Amino acid sequence: IKVIAKDKMTVEINAADALNYPIYIANSQDGEKIPAGEGGPVKMIFPYNQYPDLEELYKPSQWSWYVVTVEFVK
Repeated sequence: IKVIAKDKMTVEINAADALNYPIYIANSQDGEKIPAGEGGPVKMIFPYNQYPDLEELYKPSQWSWYVVTVEFVK
């Protein structure tokens, strides 16, 4: 799975990881739209608090802010 941000930053997520972990594409937080200054309107989130091992697979620098495209590739 390829996630592309407005600035063209690309993060590739292993399909098995996407099936085994709840990796989120979010457009709101606590019922409110995510502002651009906080990565919105759409951003990818890795739930490190619930799954600490995810941080070893996907570093914080790999969070995609302002997601514009999600591609499912072979």
